Amino acid sequence: MRHRIRGSVPALVLREARPAVLVVFLLRFGCGAALGAADRPEVDAGRLVSAGVAWAAAVLFSYLLNGCADVLEDRANGSPRPIARGELALPTARRVAGLLAVCALAAAWPAGPVVELAALGLLLLGTAYSLGPYPLKRRAFGPPLVGVTGGLLTYLAGAASVGGSGGAALPVLAACMALWMGGVGGLLKDLSDREGDELAGRRSAVTVLGERQVLALASGVAAAVGTALAAGALLEPVLTGGAVAAVAGAAAVVTRCVRYAADGSREERRRPYRAFMVTQHVLHVLVLATALATALAPTA
Repeated sequence: MRHRIRGSVPALVLREARPAVLVVFLLRFGCGAALGAADRPEVDAGRLVSAGVAWAAAVLFSYLLNGCADVLEDRANGSPRPIARGELALPTARRVAGLLAVCALAAAWPAGPVVELAALGLLLLGTAYSLGPYPLKRRAFGPPLVGVTGGLLTYLAGAASVGGSGGAALPVLAACMALWMGGVGGLLKDLSDREGDELAGRRSAVTVLGERQVLALASGVAAAVGTALAAGALLEPVLTGGAVAAVAGAAAVVTRCVRYAADGSREERRRPYRAFMVTQHVLHVLVLATALATALAPTA
């Protein structure tokens, strides 16, 4: 008998959308805003909050829609998420997803045309990933492409919400982390889900290239990102904390890739991806804290 957990629809939607993923999207947005505000004498708080709400709604929409589209493979993979477990009904999830899309566009409107277009772009990206005759999720290049594009849109929206450019620090961070998302997370995310993906006909990087090739490629990209961000921090000291996290995170990813066991449990096979995700969180927290401290520091 399927175990059913009671909960409110908002709580189930949040679980389906993966709170850790929502948090890291908002951290990216926050870094874009904090670095973008470095060359701005004042920030419109209302515009910033409105843009942040729009971005959260667009992210929730994308992942909720993906949960609706991935029922077959999620159940085959033993996913604990509410839609796969039957706790959140598909019709309800679809209605909430539609409402979130409307909320995202409505909240982005006061933040200006760049944020509005970026929010629309993220909604379209999430839709193209999960739906249509040729959804991107079924292609080996899909997850890396979506990871890179979604990350860049998020930094752009954050900077646009405060009307700043961020100097050199923001493009360095955005480029390095886009590569991290696409070339590390986009490759490692499907390691634990190979069986269900094959059942659903998905041609993920793992099913196309094989586990060992994916592990080797992700390890190389992780090392490259750590090196690149460390070099960038020499020119932009605000990135120093993030560079330390990137180097440590790259080492953690490579270590877990080397120790990867194809016959391990689903939880064990997710360890390289978890190292990728934890690194993202720590890195962005450090960059955001440093940027805010620099902005608030008294000038001589």
